[in-house]
Amino acid sequence: MKSAILELIRDNRKEVSEFLAEILEDVAMDQAIAEGETTELVSREPIFPLLELKA
Repeated sequence: MKSAILELIRDNRKEVSEFLAEILEDVAMDQAIAEGETTELVSREPIFPLLELKA
């Protein structure tokens, strides 16, 4: 079974890489949402200038 999994990963590197990247994004989003639920709310006005600086 181990060799079959390794062969699957080797033969489908791009797909496996994209799949793992999506999982990591989902985990990061879940953590960000959980953190956001426990922090104080901020109005929109101070946020938009910060976003424009990064763009």
